[in-house]
Formats: sequence, structure tokens, C-alpha cells
Amino acid sequence: MLPPILIFPFSNLLQSFHKLQNPVKNRNQYILGRSGLSSICTSLCAITFCAFTVGQAMAQSTWSGTTDINWNNAGNWDIAPIDGAALTFGGSPTNQPTNNDFPALVTGNISFTNNGLAGTAPNNVTTPFTLSGNAITLGGNITTTSSLGSGNGSVAAVDITDLMTLNLTLNGTRTITTNSSGATGTNRLGHNLTISGQISDAGSGHGLIKAGAA
Repeated sequence: MLPPILIFPFSNLLQSFHKLQNPVKNRNQYILGRSGLSSICTSLCAITFCAFTVGQAMAQSTWSGTTDINWNNAGNWDIAPIDGAALTFGGSPTNQPTNNDFPALVTGNISFTNNGLAGTAPNNVTTPFTLSGNAITLGGNITTTSSLGSGNGSVAAVDITDLMTLNLTLNGTRTITTNSSGATGTNRLGHNLTISGQISDAGSGHGLIKAGAA
């Protein structure tokens, strides 16, 4: 995913350089000094950095597991993840569980969207995900969707419990929301999450908030 293009009024800048190349009577009026060039360069660097960080913040990657279980294989995602990308795990991928083989990945939000409606596993429920491998820096929140299961014949759908065995480092206070609710005529069950890896804030005093009904 390419970062968004930011539009910047370069007309004044171009005029300044044009005037440098076209001597006029009043030199002091048109000559761009060192401080002016430094200011322009600083502005250009700031714009480039802003475009890059905005692109990071908007990046989203959805796991497909088409090739193998490794995160660092672009063939397993619709868009290969970069630092800051939001990660989505859903459906019933071919290769599961998943293995984070990035050396130092910083994620955005992480969403588990596997649910009974798209399920092919027994009882019409998708296979739970297991995220393992190298530690990640959690740069966003974690959310599970409500599990809406129709069951399989006379057998009711069951809860989904995803698992994270990799270690998490918090770079800010984060919220984990697990969703569960009931609805007439359906089996809307819990979509739970178990985190068995170590959770650290690297001594920064960040917290972890649990939300949701499950």
C-alpha cells in the first residue's frame, strides 16, 4: 500500500529558486540565504515524514495463509504487513496456526474476525487462531468479533477461543475487547481470547484494559 500523497504549495519555493537564477537590480530582495534554504529543507523533510507516517497508520493486512504459516511471507497476506499495520485474522485459512517470524514487528490494531457464519469446521464454527513466534510490540488494541453460529443440524454452535502465545510489549495503554451477545433466533456466542505469552510495558507504566462481555 502506497502512502497517501500530500499536496503542498510549492509555487513560492519554485519562485525563490527561479529568482536565484535570474539576477535583478535588488540582490537582497531575491537572494535566498542559508537560513532560508535550511528552512525549506526542514519543511520538505517534515512533509516526507508526515506522508510516511500517515501511510503506516492507514496500512491494513489480512491473513490468508495461502503459502505457509510464516508472517514474513508476503504470499500469506492480501498486503504484506509493515510496522504500524493493522492485522486481521479471519475465516478458515489453509495454514494455521500462524508464526510471527518478523524480528521486531510493531503492529497496529489486531482483529480476530473468525465466526460461525463463515465456518467450515465442525458445528459450523471457524477454526480458532493461534498466534505464535517472535514477540511483537502492540501499537494498537485487540478486538474479537461476536461469534454468530447457526449450529450444524441439531448441534448448537460453540464458543470460539483464539490463542496468543507470543510475547507482547506495550508502547501505550491498550484495550482488549472480546465480544459476546445474544440475539433472538440465533446462537450468538462468545469469541474469547487467551494470551499465554508474557506482557511487558518495558518499564513505561502502560496499562492493559479488558473490555467486552466474554
